[in-house]
Amino acid sequence: MDLAPDLVPDCDDDVVDAARLHEVGLTSHDIERLCRDGRLHRLVRRWFATRDPVDAVDRHLLGLRALLRHFEGRVAASHHSRLLAVGIPVWRADLSVVHVTRVRDRGSRSRQGYRVHPALPGPRVRETTSGPVLPIAVAVVQTGIAPVRAALAHADGRHESPGETRLAAVLRGLEIRATPQVLIRTRQGPKRVDALLDDHPVVLEFDGAVKYRPAEGAAAAARAAEGDGRAGLPADNPLFAEKVREDAIRDEDYEVVRVVWSQLGDPGGIRRRIESAARRAARRAA
Repeated sequence: MDLAPDLVPDCDDDVVDAARLHEVGLTSHDIERLCRDGRLHRLVRRWFATRDPVDAVDRHLLGLRALLRHFEGRVAASHHSRLLAVGIPVWRADLSVVHVTRVRDRGSRSRQGYRVHPALPGPRVRETTSGPVLPIAVAVVQTGIAPVRAALAHADGRHESPGETRLAAVLRGLEIRATPQVLIRTRQGPKRVDALLDDHPVVLEFDGAVKYRPAEGAAAAARAAEGDGRAGLPADNPLFAEKVREDAIRDEDYEVVRVVWSQLGDPGGIRRRIESAARRAARRAA
């Protein structure tokens, strides 16, 4: 018999542990079935993702999120895990292993999918909303100077989120040139966009929040992004405000391509959407 979809509890951060699953009545056998059905995804021991990871980086960050919750303030994000969490790309890192460093004691531990390093004597751990973290400079040293230097050659401080950084990496791989954080003048005032293609009047916007919305909200966001008048959003809704902003940009003869987390793993699909937008812009200008 199929398990009811609502047996998997809602989790704002997309990770859940076995203890919580048992609390809602799931047995170990049920958890195994949910993993086979693709409704849960194994991260590290006794921790699961409640959504399908987009790619190896996303899976790594979900695993880091799970470990920070599991150790409840006793470890800090470190090494390349710390760098990925703030959107700094890494070079030839083993993304199958999440790295954390103890806040106080010197104990170490290696398990499948993660490694716990002993506390460092000097650097002070900083508390953030997502848990303790080590300074970026320390994480760079832990990861290794050469790999980070190679990755930082493409880092750009104008990107405002890890998602924008990853989108920029996808564009580099596609050999598509774009400038981040461009101000476009519209009849409704200046509008800043995430990126503008260098060779075509095509705007790229990264929607990092879409994957966290309920399905209905995400569908409405998608309809708004496509300019669908059926979106039916009230005037005070943030999605409505975003659609008005996008309409103002389109009125200046720009095409807009929106990218969400789930699309970052499909560079070919992103290329096709960008090429289609460029063709529409060319036909309009002809």
